[in-house]
Amino acid sequence: MRAAVTAAPAATPARLATCAAPRVRRSVARRAVEAPGYEVPSLSEEVSAKMAELNIDFEQSGLKYLSNDARMRAMDRKSAKFEKTKNEKCGSHMWNDVTELATLIREGKTTWADLNLDDVDVRLKWAGLFHRRKRTPGRFMMRLKVPNGELTAEQLRFLGDCIAPYGEDGCADITTRANIQLRGITLDDADHIIDGLKQRGLTSFM
Repeated sequence: MRAAVTAAPAATPARLATCAAPRVRRSVARRAVEAPGYEVPSLSEEVSAKMAELNIDFEQSGLKYLSNDARMRAMDRKSAKFEKTKNEKCGSHMWNDVTELATLIREGKTTWADLNLDDVDVRLKWAGLFHRRKRTPGRFMMRLKVPNGELTAEQLRFLGDCIAPYGEDGCADITTRANIQLRGITLDDADHIIDGLKQRGLTSFM
């Protein structure tokens, strides 16, 4: 007996829009916040004491949405520096902080060199911004998320416009994973680029 063949549903505009929308990987913390009825695990006395010893702000920390056992493992003195940096402040805060930092730099109230070292070299990666302090100080590589490796002409023109003002410092890479990397970006422009990406269905956020 032959199995019946069912035709695929028509590619309506709404369906095409859904398929074309970028799939942004959300952090465990973000998924937890969005889950209906989710409650942040209460702090055990042991965890509270350890956090106080290490001077960790619970609301800022990446430990907030973990179980108490996972919190204790993350705070182990043998854990990697990268993990300790996340303990102090979750990188997902950069999704909002990048706009504030860019604004402060544009207003002349600070410079990238005066910002928190871990914010610049580690946590900004959550916003897709990678900094090589020794090779290109003050210049960032922005890694984009390109759905299915496909871009429209409008999106490509926008990416070209993003790097054009940087002259020889600005360029773009097409990676082996069919993504785009913009190089030479300065932090004071980052929020405008991120907003422009969002308007065109793209993102650099982890």
